[in-house]
Amino acid sequence: MKAKARLTHLAERLSENKKENIGKSTLREVHPAYGEKGDFRKLTVTLSPELFAQVIEESTRRKVAGAENANTSAVIREALTGFFARHADKTRRQIA
Repeated sequence: MKAKARLTHLAERLSENKKENIGKSTLREVHPAYGEKGDFRKLTVTLSPELFAQVIEESTRRKVAGAENANTSAVIREALTGFFARHADKTRRQIA
């Protein structure tokens, strides 16, 4: 997949994730202001080169667009929030 197509696809997925998660958590909770992350935990992860490239590409896209929350930590926090929200929805559907 070409870089431009991949960025467009990622942007669409992130947009869909944000719409799905409205009401479940706010961006304020996911991205608190500088100095308000006292109860957050630092995490070190190992990513494949392809996944790392996707995170960097999304971060760069946001920076070029002048968007807020453009650092790699923000991209990863949003991705994890979306993943766990989808997982919770899937689990609820299986139980029902």
